Amino acid sequence: LVSLSLVLTWRTARILFGRRVAFWTVCLQFIMPFRWFACLDLNHYLPGGFYFLAALWVLAEWTRGRPGIIRRWSLALCAVILLGLMSLEGGLDRIYLISVAGLILLLWAGGSWSLRQSAMALGAWIVVPVLLSVLVLRPVYSGIDQANAGRLSGGTVAFMARGWMPETGGEYSATYEHIDCLTPPENKAAMQASLLASQAFYNTGTLLFRLVPEKMAKYFLLGYASGTEEMLRGNGATEAATWAKGARTAFLLTVLPLMILGGLLLLPRMHRTRWLCLILPCAFFCAATSLVGETSPRYSIYVQPFFFMLGAQSLALSAPWRKRILRAVPIPGFTALSSLGILYVALGIGLLCARPWLQRHVVMDMNSWTASSAGSSQHPSRTLAPFELHLEPLPNAPT
Repeated sequence: LVSLSLVLTWRTARILFGRRVAFWTVCLQFIMPFRWFACLDLNHYLPGGFYFLAALWVLAEWTRGRPGIIRRWSLALCAVILLGLMSLEGGLDRIYLISVAGLILLLWAGGSWSLRQSAMALGAWIVVPVLLSVLVLRPVYSGIDQANAGRLSGGTVAFMARGWMPETGGEYSATYEHIDCLTPPENKAAMQASLLASQAFYNTGTLLFRLVPEKMAKYFLLGYASGTEEMLRGNGATEAATWAKGARTAFLLTVLPLMILGGLLLLPRMHRTRWLCLILPCAFFCAATSLVGETSPRYSIYVQPFFFMLGAQSLALSAPWRKRILRAVPIPGFTALSSLGILYVALGIGLLCARPWLQRHVVMDMNSWTASSAGSSQHPSRTLAPFELHLEPLPNAPT
């Protein structure tokens, strides 16, 4: 899948940006240390990243000119298969469907597509794939449901609660998962929703001014450690692990400035509708996972090809052309920053207005609690407060 993704990345970049950008995009993706090491991790993000990239390729091929009947039906078949595979990846299909619906709406509203073209895309990208995936995958979901006898997970709301825990930076939280596992199935959703409401009520400032920027920035940590690095250290190969860390750090420091410059070069040209099929799904993926659930640098694998295409802009465009484009950056740059600022302020106002409602659903604040055990007084952990209190077991307590 890592090797095939190079082919899909080349083809998608070739369609949207041309041969030079495609060449540099593949070069950046090929030399990324993580992509060399990740295949040794049995990393479960690799299939999802490949499916999402393949879906972007389908959108790029479809929006390229006027596809004939054979190409159109072939792409529709690919969309059906990919949606079924993405639906097994836990929410990736929903991100794809919402972004595709937005893409069709924008292309139709902007006059790029007629009503007939929009209806055909709606049927090929959404209606038919959804109907067929539901019919085909119903036995699979039924088998998964029967095997899930313990009902250990609270599902989407538990994923959201873990994603808004400041102590972990919005990443996986073993604490919340333990709470989820120990909660009776009928109360799981309510319990996780209470934890989510508690974070929003008790830690409003932390969520707004530290956690949200931290979660969004994690997508650009393209040099994060793979499991291979941990395995090298665990097996005593410290020198090899040091080289692996140096490789990912050097890659990040070299490529991240190129991606930032490429993003600036893209801003004045974002009005080109043929790039919407790439920009909209990737932007929506970052926004959805940042604001909805857990966020980790490893999730950047879904949008890494897009980042590589940004970095390739810096290398493929000539210096005079780069200077000409950069002179046009201030106006769209100000518009983009203003839009983000307005959304940020709206999010803050929404949290403040929701405080009376949140207060009715929060768990109790245990910050000031103490507990007596075997004659000694214990104070709750400042790290986990206000949600959790660890108590020592009594000497004669049954195991």
